[in-house]
This record gives sequence, structure tokens and C-alpha cells, in this order.
Amino acid sequence: MKDKEKKSKEQVINYTDAIKQNLSDIISRRDFSYNPENDAVFSKYKQLYTDQGKRAMQDTMGNAALMTGGYGNSYGTYAGQQAYNSYMQALSEKSLELEQKAYDRYREEENSAYKRLNTLMGYYNDDREFQYKKEQDRLAQENLLYDRNREAYESDRKYELDRIKLNATLQNAVDKEQGVVGEESFNPEEAYKFIVKYNNKIYSDEEFAETLYQLYGDKKGFYDWLRTLKVPGSVSGRTYLKVLYEIHPELQDD
Repeated sequence: MKDKEKKSKEQVINYTDAIKQNLSDIISRRDFSYNPENDAVFSKYKQLYTDQGKRAMQDTMGNAALMTGGYGNSYGTYAGQQAYNSYMQALSEKSLELEQKAYDRYREEENSAYKRLNTLMGYYNDDREFQYKKEQDRLAQENLLYDRNREAYESDRKYELDRIKLNATLQNAVDKEQGVVGEESFNPEEAYKFIVKYNNKIYSDEEFAETLYQLYGDKKGFYDWLRTLKVPGSVSGRTYLKVLYEIHPELQDD
């Protein structure tokens, strides 16, 4: 289970790194620009069209010379230049065509970058949602377990309170019969009433023992009574007197 959680966390981190990298690539992407002289494809077309234009110019001028008996004239020169210029015009149009294709590739790469970013963010959000739901399920299970443990604890405490009430009544009756009940003597029934009143406000065993100690620690018979109180749910027979000694180890020396 821990290996799966570790793998999932690493996956989230990888998604985060990938998103940052893709976003950085998009932001740092240069604006589109095109220079035909830096395009290898254009260079091939330029060489081809230039060669063809020169041949067309020479053929046109040659044909004009034949028509004039072998002598060149301004018409032949003009016609030859026009033939050459037509190829240069075609080369210029080819340059525009190559620029448009380069721009289309640029936009396609840009769109692909955004698609990758959106895909990664989708994976990231799905994974985060999965982790959130898993964490909610874990917390729900913990709360359910806590409630069950709390119910069991309260049930044990109720049983212990019933036993305390019975013992307190009997002890008080015995003390009265023996004439040991006095102003400084511990009254179990009084302690029981306090416990019942504040039971739902005192959650931990340490708080329980400390509160009783602060109220009745100076009363005769308190420690003997506290020794009879078992901690609810304790399988080892742990008593609240032991809890009190853990909080105040100095009391054991008294």
C-alpha cells in the first residue's frame, strides 16, 4: 500500500514537472519568422528556378537572333529577360508557398504543445481528485473507527461508573457505621456525583485522574478508592491510581 501511495505521489510530481516544462516551452516560444535563405528546400528551388530561368533567357535570346540573321537586338534581350523574370516570379511565389507551409507547421506545433499541456493538466487533475477521494475515504474510515472506539470506551466507562456508584454507596455506609466519616474524609458518593456530571466533558484518562486528584487528593481514603477504579477497556487491570502516579510520580513517595 505504501509503495502504491509513493508511486502515486511521484506520478503527481512528474505531472507537475511536465506541466511546468511544457508551459515554459510555450511561453519561451519565439514568434513566427521565415527567412527563405535559411530554408534548405527554398535553396533547392532557387537553384532549379535560376538555372531554368537562365536557360529560358538564353533560348529566347537565341531564337530572336535567328530571326534577325544571327545578330542580337534589343527585342531579343528584352524577351530573354522576361523569360528569366517569369522564373524568378515563380520562385517568389514558391517562397510564399514555403513560408505558408512553415507557418502552418509552426501553428501545428503550437497547437500540439497546448494539447499536450491540456492532457497533462487533465491527468494531473484526475490524479489529484483520485488522491483527494482516497484521502476522504481514509479519514472517513478513521472517524468511523474513532467513533466505534469511543462508543466502546463510553460503554466501559458507564459500566465502571455503575460499579463506582455501588462501591461508593457501600463504602460510605461502612464508614458511617465505623464512625470514620468526618470533614476531612473522602466521600465516594460525592465523587460519583461529580463524575456523572462532568463525564462527557472529561475525555482522557489523565484528565479524569488529575481532576479527581485536584478535588479530593487531600481527603483521607481517596487513594484507596482510586485504586479500585479500573481504566475502561484496560485488559491489564490498569487503575486510575496508576494513571495518577504516572502524572505525579512524587505521590508514590508519600
